Amino acid sequence: MAIGLLILLVAAAAGVVMRAVAARRDEIGAITASGTIEATEVEVAPKVPGRLSRVAVQEGDVVQRGQVVAELDRAELLQQVRQAEAALRAARSKVAQAEAAWRLQVGQSSASVSEANAALGAALSKEQQAHTALGLTASSAATRVSEAAEALSSAEAAVRRAQSALDAQLVASREAKAAANARLMAVKTAVDSAAAELAQAEADEQRAQKLYADGAISSQQLDAARTKAKAARAALQAAQANVTAAESDVRLAAASDLQVEQRRQELAAAVAAAKQAQVALAAARDQQAEVRLRSEEAMAAKSAASQARAALSGAVAGAKAVDVRRAELRAAKDQERQAAAALALTRAQLTNTTLIAPVRGIVLERHLEPGETVATGSPVLTIANLANTWLTVYVPEDELARVRVGLPVRVDVDGFPGRAFRGRIQRIASRGEFTPRNTQTKEDRTQVVFAVKVALDNPGGVLKPGMFADVTVQPN
Repeated sequence: MAIGLLILLVAAAAGVVMRAVAARRDEIGAITASGTIEATEVEVAPKVPGRLSRVAVQEGDVVQRGQVVAELDRAELLQQVRQAEAALRAARSKVAQAEAAWRLQVGQSSASVSEANAALGAALSKEQQAHTALGLTASSAATRVSEAAEALSSAEAAVRRAQSALDAQLVASREAKAAANARLMAVKTAVDSAAAELAQAEADEQRAQKLYADGAISSQQLDAARTKAKAARAALQAAQANVTAAESDVRLAAASDLQVEQRRQELAAAVAAAKQAQVALAAARDQQAEVRLRSEEAMAAKSAASQARAALSGAVAGAKAVDVRRAELRAAKDQERQAAAALALTRAQLTNTTLIAPVRGIVLERHLEPGETVATGSPVLTIANLANTWLTVYVPEDELARVRVGLPVRVDVDGFPGRAFRGRIQRIASRGEFTPRNTQTKEDRTQVVFAVKVALDNPGGVLKPGMFADVTVQPN
């Protein structure tokens, strides 16, 4: 006879409510218990703050290690990267200028004034070239913005025309259908009237034939009744022909839906063209960043020319001026290193806007939705690691000697009937506890039990948190 044992199942890690169920020991001594599968939870959080632009998975989805699961808005960081790149270019330009100034100053300690004049001429030439490049770039950017704005205006006008054409076609289609349906109803009414007149005429004809047979009317009266019936039949046929024609008109009116659909497609094409024009305008406006770069280069060239002038006037300063230029070069290189470090940091932050799954698992919870602002380290998703699944059961004190760490067990999952999974006892609690009050009997509630953790083999990650399973422990 089977002996009833009480096993308490706990699934706190997976958020499953704790409950106690009855376990059984069969005649050969195997212990069978039921429990709920749990898994290690991993939170996916960004390393940088920002606005969440996309969450690529839903709760319950299975994700692979390295899979992109969410993304932050990159626009601000992209702008920061461009600014950092511009700052690095400016810093490198300053290094080049500082190095040129230092070398020039070194030469000035023994160079003639004529050599300083030659250096100044070269600096002025570069300044002129930089200003020329700035003017050309600014003009090109302004032209592109103007042309793109005009193209957008034309595209938006095309959208309005396409919308008007669609509206007009819809009105014409509705009116054509209404007219065709009205005519069809009218001719059907005429058919009903003609049918009624034919029925009356045929009845009159039959009555005239009987009266003629009885000698009550003349043959002329009989012929008149027959003629009237014949005319009524012809009228009915004509009315029925009108019905056929009216039905054809209804079908033709319905065919106007194709023209409506064509107008809709034309409107969609116009809308798409307007969107492309908007993108082109945005790209043209982005070119203005190139104008800023050319402006910085022009300013740098102007600064270099000023330095050349200063070098000419200080050609006689000697070694002290060389030391000053050397210090300026060191400072410029320090600024270059700082700008390079800032760019590397910003690029790293840009990379961190893409959130990937650190483990293969199942998505338990989406904490945030697209459009919400997320702080550094704030969880966006919680993923259950399917490579680390287990069951926790509670074994009565008098059965504790029957289990040991490392003992293999058989696991049967309700979701996979007929398929057995393997597991092993991973941990046995060192301290006992009383079973909870939701146990069915008062006697069982007074039992001392020990928590036993069963690690599960999860081939293919098919076992999910929350699945109900039966664990069978064979006797030692």
